[in-house]
Amino acid sequence: MARSNVERVRREMFGGTLATQGRGFYVTLEFLAVVKGIAALHDLKQPDADLLTRDTEALRYLRRGHDIARRLAHQTMSGQSVRRPSEERLAEVAPSQDGSGPDRHVIDWVGSLFAELTVPRPNARGVPDWGGLHLYPYVGEMIHYDAVYRDSATADFDEASIERYLYRGGGALAYEIVRADPDPTRRSAVAIGLRTLVSDSGSPLGRIAAALAANEPNTSSEETVKIFEDPSADYRPDIHETTAAELMRAGLSNLLSAQLPRPKTMELLMHWLPFTLARHQLEIASINARHPVPERTPVEFVPGSTPLRRLARVAFDQRRRCIATTVTDRLRADGESETSSKAGGEESAKFYSSTLATIGHLNANSGLRHFVVRNPLLEAIVFALVPIAGLDFDDFCSDVLGHQLGFIIGERSPDANTLLEQVDNGLLRANQAALQDRLEEIGLLQNLSDATKRVEARS
Repeated sequence: MARSNVERVRREMFGGTLATQGRGFYVTLEFLAVVKGIAALHDLKQPDADLLTRDTEALRYLRRGHDIARRLAHQTMSGQSVRRPSEERLAEVAPSQDGSGPDRHVIDWVGSLFAELTVPRPNARGVPDWGGLHLYPYVGEMIHYDAVYRDSATADFDEASIERYLYRGGGALAYEIVRADPDPTRRSAVAIGLRTLVSDSGSPLGRIAAALAANEPNTSSEETVKIFEDPSADYRPDIHETTAAELMRAGLSNLLSAQLPRPKTMELLMHWLPFTLARHQLEIASINARHPVPERTPVEFVPGSTPLRRLARVAFDQRRRCIATTVTDRLRADGESETSSKAGGEESAKFYSSTLATIGHLNANSGLRHFVVRNPLLEAIVFALVPIAGLDFDDFCSDVLGHQLGFIIGERSPDANTLLEQVDNGLLRANQAALQDRLEEIGLLQNLSDATKRVEARS
């Protein structure tokens, strides 16, 4: 079976391909690029159109690659100029005073600026080619789609190829899940919040990014723009309805209504959307699995080689294996060879594991892995799921982490008694105390008295 057919089967299962290349932060980056592209298309054709329209047509949006900024950042980071934009394009961006070409000082400064504003690449080594560098979406003007280099025979070139490279459909699937929200009031509020989030800031940084993007082809007017129809998007409300999908929508709504500074909202979304999409993938796999995974997940907060860590490792292995096996079985039933079926299953499982490692829900991306929650993800969970009025710490552990996310943290967590044969109460109490210390460390726990501690989403 051809690879396209393998991707089709996986897309039918999950609603999107969910390939390893599109793991982690690329989910949010693609989601924002889709939303920004739809907003830009609406600005040209339908200024009042619903950003989360529920029509069943293919997703159509505009794409901007931001290749000049990314290539200049790459030059600064790598010390190589092989992918440098042409002198003509650079002169349009920053002309010298005598008009003889680009202003070298300005170009070098721009490269240094954007080199500091690229998205982190956890677990990756070295500097990738510029197509592997993406700008962190601090402002709307920095949101962009994938763009890569395709002509190895040319060192200087004017046009990049704007195409799917590391954006592999995870962000488009997240958009489909959000626009399939059955709550019309919430969907409308989220649409308004997203339009505000991706809109141009007009800030000094935004103006610099906009000036660079203005020199890209096919982005200037309705007559020259290229409208992209996303082949990966498949509007299927039936496949989107999981508890994880509802978590994604509810959390997104809360994050957008929290009135946080835009960079902070972006940071939280960089973790929340991949987190809930990976859970969506697992939930669908478990529903279709020969051996569904347990609902509860032990999560380690107290460090050390403890029985709790071993159980958190077993829980991860179960979930990873569930995805791999379920996809493998589906591919085999669809006529795929044994080798290709297993490869397709492993690819799907790698999206899950690599995504969780990137956003801080696993201790590592390889080797012996177990469930943890690093501070940025913990912060995203608090802002996404804790009510504005806050929650008592014990209620946060039992209701948010326990009932909503299925985490076993302490001795009062739902189903914690199922671990007591292997983990004593003292270790569970220590684990919950470590979580409490972490929340206090990042400013999300208020000590109202010796007996009362409250978790509050505070920026």
